Amino acid sequence: MFRFILLFIMIFMNLSFAKDISLEVRALGSDVTAEMNEEQLLTLNGFRQAVTSELEDLKLNSELFWSKLEQKKMKASEETAFLQNLFENISIAVAAPLNPKEPKPEGAKLSGNFKAVINLEKLKMTFLEVTTDLAATKLKSFYLLALIDIDNSMTWDDVGVQKPDLFRGVILESWNKLIEKEIKGFEKVVVLEKELSTKPDYMNSKSVTLKWTSTFKKVASDNENHSASYELSAHYVLQNAKSGLILLAFDFPVQKRDFDIKNKKALSSSLASLVYNLLLSQTSKINSIIEANAKTIEQAEVEIKIVSKSSLTEIFQINSLLQERFNDLKLSSQMKSYSSDGSVLVIRAEGSAEKILDRLSSGGGNFPLNEQKILLFNRADKSFAILPKEKNN
Repeated sequence: MFRFILLFIMIFMNLSFAKDISLEVRALGSDVTAEMNEEQLLTLNGFRQAVTSELEDLKLNSELFWSKLEQKKMKASEETAFLQNLFENISIAVAAPLNPKEPKPEGAKLSGNFKAVINLEKLKMTFLEVTTDLAATKLKSFYLLALIDIDNSMTWDDVGVQKPDLFRGVILESWNKLIEKEIKGFEKVVVLEKELSTKPDYMNSKSVTLKWTSTFKKVASDNENHSASYELSAHYVLQNAKSGLILLAFDFPVQKRDFDIKNKKALSSSLASLVYNLLLSQTSKINSIIEANAKTIEQAEVEIKIVSKSSLTEIFQINSLLQERFNDLKLSSQMKSYSSDGSVLVIRAEGSAEKILDRLSSGGGNFPLNEQKILLFNRADKSFAILPKEKNN
């Protein structure tokens, strides 16, 4: 029986982790250089084509991936070495190679057949590392996402500002220093331009995001005395950056102030200080909430697919099995959706999602479900397969 299970594990894992690639690849002969010969150039193009195709199949943003690599300004040889780690059994057959002694005709094309085995798990991890900055994501970080705006009835000149981004930037830079000094326990402060789109399993579960919104409104003018009345509306929400759980929310009373408008620089500085001081007034409250949050036991949630045919009775057996086997994690397992050809379970437990997946993978991810069947976990695509035990002859 052990050999049967081992054989299935090998087949199951190979189906999930690796994929054979066979592509016709092309390149311009003029791209052949001292650094890269024809075979190397076509191999690199094969890597690129295969990675793009597989990322799209995995519903991952290939354009984002390549744009991040371009920012690293890699040489062709460096890019080849980087991508080569994703592949095994690489071969390239060059069709009609160019004569190195003859000048390369303008527009001459190379072609060949590229074959390799791509490791899909490595590809997914590499995508995350390139697009999310793996090391930074693991740090306990304070993320700041701020919308500092004016009412639609105004122009930025009404607040003495010629460059809105510069005005916002001064406030954000000051807040960055404030958070580093006054809000304790974070390894890094990160000012965001937009919402965090990717939240990988390994993201630090104690990181928080402060979402700020504030709007200025000019409500009255006194041209004779060169003064104007302003209102500032503002609120913020503090969330766990990974789970999205709201830790604190506060809506400030509307701030009403009169300012001299003769000196635009002084006006914009005064308005910026007004925004800055609102967050400053909240640092003690935010610290208290963060300290309380740091003491809570982390809980995570993962969805697990059932990739083989299953009955409702078997789904209930899986839930009971997992809850009993991982009682130390206070694990609960519930059915999210059911189909005889494939269901989805939601598993919640203490610890990170990565820890839950590690425990499900322990011992080869092999669990006896009942007298006739076993349960096999595949971490690569977060799935269970229900398999028959080997029959006794």
